[in-house]
Amino acid sequence: MPDINGFTVSPDRNAIGIRTYTVPGTSVALPVRSEIAPLLIGAAAEWHRDVEPLTPGWCWGYAYRNVVGGSTPSFHSAGIAIDLNAPKHPLGRVGTVSAAQASRIRAIARKYGLRWGGDYSGRRDEMHLEVILTRSAALALVDRIQGGHPPPAGGRRILREGVRGDDVRLVQTRLGVAPDGIFGPKTAEAVRGFQRARGLVADGIVGPKTWAELDRAQEGPPPQDRPLLKLGARGQAVTYLQQILNRWYPGMDRLAEDGIYGPATANRVRFMQGRANLAVDGITGPATWRYLHGG
Repeated sequence: MPDINGFTVSPDRNAIGIRTYTVPGTSVALPVRSEIAPLLIGAAAEWHRDVEPLTPGWCWGYAYRNVVGGSTPSFHSAGIAIDLNAPKHPLGRVGTVSAAQASRIRAIARKYGLRWGGDYSGRRDEMHLEVILTRSAALALVDRIQGGHPPPAGGRRILREGVRGDDVRLVQTRLGVAPDGIFGPKTAEAVRGFQRARGLVADGIVGPKTWAELDRAQEGPPPQDRPLLKLGARGQAVTYLQQILNRWYPGMDRLAEDGIYGPATANRVRFMQGRANLAVDGITGPATWRYLHGG
């Protein structure tokens, strides 16, 4: 497998330890490499606090793909890069942040061992932050930031009745419960319903397995629910496909996320297939789904 500064690139999320973390103070969830999550999630939290509020759905992490317009693996393929408020800062556009914001972003990047795409010498990418340290140096920085203490498993605490906080509010939002940040009986019952639907023990407690299923539900349909899609198809899976394509190619005309597989969607699929060395047929079948979803 290729690597970037000692970080393996892989389409297998589990093989390289990709986990989804909630940015503190927000409901934004970012899938990143767990061993360096404190760097990327810490930077995202400071961006939210000191640069501009983060918008859910506009922030991205791991994606197995090449650099847009190139043939080398993107830092996203190793889980060591994030894009923040992407629609506000399109790839290639300069000046989407103020001078004061740029100064603050550079300070955040220095603190966490990152490079800001706004400082690229070529095509600018002002949404983008990536780990530029070697793996050993990055892990040493994580250790210094955490004072030698590892993060909790999966980066998440266990939630049960009586607990309060932003992570409770995140669970409530995902389950359709009034997001007051208080884990009460209604939240517990919603959790139990979700657990039963996912084949988990219905104890009303959000532990590692329930967190993982909540993240999978947020990431889109499971493999068995990714049907063959082509011109004329409609439905939730088409909407999900359009969302992924918009996320991958923010510099291109945005696809309508309307659940209708029309010519524009088919053409975007062909564009992606050509870059991925797949059969260029404009049809989203098993091979295209696997490539888009990183396995």
